[in-house]
Amino acid sequence: MSLIEFFRRWGERRAICRELDALGPEGRAILARDVFVAEEVLGRLAVGRAAPVSELPRLMQLSGLDPADVERRLSPVMRDMQVVCAGCQDARRCGEDLERGDARMAVEGYCPNAPTLEALRRDVRQAGA
Repeated sequence: MSLIEFFRRWGERRAICRELDALGPEGRAILARDVFVAEEVLGRLAVGRAAPVSELPRLMQLSGLDPADVERRLSPVMRDMQVVCAGCQDARRCGEDLERGDARMAVEGYCPNAPTLEALRRDVRQAGA
């Protein structure tokens, strides 16, 4: 990551934190309720990753899952996986594994969404049988 990219991401995270702070306690509680996450998760998500989670759909596709189908059929599950993915400390490693096409390493090695992804794959297999 270049120094310019580092400062750009830092600025994005700071802007998001300022927006959350500007909401005040009541506004943050409402936002958390509206997006179905715990209030303390909002701050972690803001600090953890300012960019949209791009690894999850790629990981799902390489694992044989259709992200759009999961979103349509099981939107709460998809939302939970997005929250987990957004807070993941291994996002860079995951992205690198996905770039190499090594989704299995990402899922089996360290992905906190691994049990959910496996359950979804079993569900898809059973539905197709």
